[in-house]
Amino acid sequence: AAEVGLQQHLINQLCFLPLTPRDRQLAAMVVAQLDDDGYLFAEVDELMDLADHDALPDAGTPLEPEEFAVAIMRVQQLDPTGVGARSLPECLELQLRTQPASAARDTAIKLVREHLAALASRDFATLKRALRLRDAELKEVQSLITQLDPKPGRRFSHDDVRYVVPDVLVKRVQGRWKAVLNQDAVPKLRINSLYASLVHKSRDGWKEPIRPTPRGSLVAQEYPTTFRDDSEGHASHR
Repeated sequence: AAEVGLQQHLINQLCFLPLTPRDRQLAAMVVAQLDDDGYLFAEVDELMDLADHDALPDAGTPLEPEEFAVAIMRVQQLDPTGVGARSLPECLELQLRTQPASAARDTAIKLVREHLAALASRDFATLKRALRLRDAELKEVQSLITQLDPKPGRRFSHDDVRYVVPDVLVKRVQGRWKAVLNQDAVPKLRINSLYASLVHKSRDGWKEPIRPTPRGSLVAQEYPTTFRDDSEGHASHR
């Protein structure tokens, strides 16, 4: 089965809610404006401008800003919790409000609303003073917050960006094209210093297979290889 993206996941939930066709369409318009992380950065007046008023059910009824405000709240009640938020503090607060009521939860809500920057900078002295907390209480509040997801929509993103590193680069040198191994794509060869000295003394190359050596005696040796064009014959190795 095909993987479902964030918007489709939310639209599927709207289909099962007891909403009027007009309310469902307005909520779907809010969903369409969410970014990949699940945030809504469009203001209500922008949503009003984007709406095709004549295409709405009950088009004879003027569209009011309050209808979009309600639509946003409906989207914020969907899974995953935190979608539809206009900011990081609101996103975290939406998630905290789904947890069982407690003094720690209420303090955590106050913290994300008013002191999130202090938490991000690990300014615990300021947090304890501002929220009147002891060390153990602050630790409990912090534990609640660190369990939250600041990007609730990200798990529905299926982008798989892969960058290809070419093995060979083609360069024009003195009017002629040459294919050169891309050194970024070639693993660095590390060999024992004894074998490195032997290879300089022997024109016939290696006489013995390389055997494991202690890590401390390894040195890096690089062998750039240039593939010349057909007129120059086979590859030369330096």
